[in-house]
Amino acid sequence: MEYIVETSTPPNTPEPIGPYNHIAKVGQFISIGGTAGVDPSTGQLAGTDVYLQTEQIIESFRIMLDSAGSDLSHVIHVNIFLKEMHDFDEMNRAYVEKMGGGVTARRER
Repeated sequence: MEYIVETSTPPNTPEPIGPYNHIAKVGQFISIGGTAGVDPSTGQLAGTDVYLQTEQIIESFRIMLDSAGSDLSHVIHVNIFLKEMHDFDEMNRAYVEKMGGGVTARRER
């Protein structure tokens, strides 16, 4: 079975900082490339704190997934890179609020 890789960078998402598209779709699987908390209307970081930037990233994910015929409820894996680990709680607060369903970036054991 041959699969075709479809790539795109939807409108109303930040411009990629390198020679790639945000979305790669193969069959029913969708991959989103690295995305910073940049407001696509200004090209600048969306606020000065990790909470606002995380909100922007997840909103960009929502737009990207919608453009590929999916939504946030189908996300199965997210890699998160923080410059400072002390920002984790604020990042996680925005992640829970935007992702819905009580899904945290890290489950407590």
